[in-house]
Amino acid sequence: RTTLPLFAAGYSMGGIILANYCGQYGSDVRLRGAVNFSGVYDGVYNMKFEYSVKTWQSYLAHNVKTNYFCERFRPIAAKRGVDVDRVLSRKVASLLDFDREFIAVYNGYNGVRDYYRALSVAAEDKWKKVAVPLLAVAAQDDPITHCDALRARDFTTVNDNLLYLITPRGGHVGWPLGWRPWRQGFDFMNEAIEVFVQAVLAED
Repeated sequence: RTTLPLFAAGYSMGGIILANYCGQYGSDVRLRGAVNFSGVYDGVYNMKFEYSVKTWQSYLAHNVKTNYFCERFRPIAAKRGVDVDRVLSRKVASLLDFDREFIAVYNGYNGVRDYYRALSVAAEDKWKKVAVPLLAVAAQDDPITHCDALRARDFTTVNDNLLYLITPRGGHVGWPLGWRPWRQGFDFMNEAIEVFVQAVLAED
């Protein structure tokens, strides 16, 4: 039976998880290639991105808190050591705050940096184990994740499977095209995936 090559694409947090998966499993990843849109490789580095923390993350944190903390869930979180009142207060005003006060505590990490290291392919040399082509697509004007947190200059000199397409503009999982971008939808990302897949298969 012929087995078709399997590719994967991840967006934002999904891209972070996909890249980490590729590093964790190395040659046993069971993918022929992967594309990461707007997801960082080094979560600890991205903590330095103050513009993100002070602007967009506030909006996102409000939505995340609203969706996570229904009445039924609050006692469960409290039993796992989460200070629910603090998380719901204005003291938790960004995704960084939310990860520190809720995600890291709820999942038993030793602080937010420990959580980010576990999540990041950059940590513990997991990036060196990536054994399939992994393309990171990012924009320099992304207001949420900083393209420098992809560590392109550090990683490309050691692992040829780590590929990068960094554009001057595009925002976060955006890349609008044309005078009326709403008509184009996600054409840029769809075409990037198609070109990447064709290029990888051409090497077989």
